[in-house]
Amino acid sequence: MNAYDQIVLFAVELLALAFVAIGVAKGCFRRHVYLQLYIACMVLGDVVRFFCLRAYGLRSNQYYLTYFLADYFVIVLKYLAVLSIFEIILEGSPLREIARRAFLLLFVVLAVLSCGLLPNSSPNMLAEFQQNIHFAVVVLTAMLCLTLAHLRVANPQLRTLVYGFGVSAAMQAIGWALRLLISQDLMSEVARRLGPLAAVIMLALWCYALLRVPSVESVDDEVSGQSSGREEPSLIPVLLRWGRTTAIRIYCDTALLTQVLERNAACGVAEAVAAPIVDEP
Repeated sequence: MNAYDQIVLFAVELLALAFVAIGVAKGCFRRHVYLQLYIACMVLGDVVRFFCLRAYGLRSNQYYLTYFLADYFVIVLKYLAVLSIFEIILEGSPLREIARRAFLLLFVVLAVLSCGLLPNSSPNMLAEFQQNIHFAVVVLTAMLCLTLAHLRVANPQLRTLVYGFGVSAAMQAIGWALRLLISQDLMSEVARRLGPLAAVIMLALWCYALLRVPSVESVDDEVSGQSSGREEPSLIPVLLRWGRTTAIRIYCDTALLTQVLERNAACGVAEAVAAPIVDEP
């Protein structure tokens, strides 16, 4: 392992621990529990493999089994983490239950394809199932990005988490494509470096999402385009059910709202001095 590999590995472990710690500190562990478990299992697997390597050596059967079993649990938890994001995006949608059953069926189908029941199945069930889950995670991540864009989810933090998944999946797909199109010897080294680098970028985006990105869209309550230079607190909760707005409640600072209307009226906005709209008795 050269200096580059050591630096990337250290960055992965540091960012992974930081993500779990930030999630616990911010109180969002339960909302993203499968993401947290996926990252925690990834760190624990690396620790177990390290001690197994020190104890038994690189070419031992114990290290071989430990390496692939740890990777197996990590990829299964990653599959569940992607599904948990679908659960959040489809919350309140009639398609949520359908998607849940479809993803469960997909998991069963992948297990059947990997267990040697079909003529073309690999005799190594564990390795075959692991590869199939890897491929399914990449495909589901692409579907997740498309779903996020189609539904226009107004949650910047959730979008950033999905972007992290998307970057990681894209880099893995690039590695697989290069390995198939170009020399195996050259591309195996490139693919080996792309995986840890993709994990660094994904974890960095996730840590940034929890630390700096809000979970709701900010709303500009001035239409004149002139900023007052200070934050004006307001709360506009909107209840959405599968693309339709079913309820809107506006709670704002009325004194600041009056000042905004006066500035807009001075800018020539006629509606700012119009009579209020009230319900008829």
